[in-house]
Amino acid sequence: MSAGTTQTGGHGTSPTASTKRRKEADVSGARLPQEHSAATQLMVYGTGWCPDVRRTRALLDAAGVAYDYVDIDEDKAARKLVRRLQRGHRRVPTLVWPDGTVQVEPADDEVHAHLFGRQAGSDIRTG
Repeated sequence: MSAGTTQTGGHGTSPTASTKRRKEADVSGARLPQEHSAATQLMVYGTGWCPDVRRTRALLDAAGVAYDYVDIDEDKAARKLVRRLQRGHRRVPTLVWPDGTVQVEPADDEVHAHLFGRQAGSDIRTG
């Protein structure tokens, strides 16, 4: 898979107890580079081997959300960006929304909340 290509049709997995929410505060104050701050659609940074990345991409695909996917194992610049956004960490998935919001390892309800303007944890129905 080449970096920067829009992907659809991902395969999801069920979230596990060990993949519960990570605070967005982990990356508070992170500045996006100029080329990313003007992005017109969602950027998803991940790896091909991570089940959380597959789950998040499947959720976005099911919702019909357009996004660019970049595999940080294959793209050194993207890997450096993720580390900078996370103050040295390299957790995936990392979502960078067009409004500049960064989510690291978001739970499904956090992604839905950003998509639909609801508070995370509210009654969200899928499928």
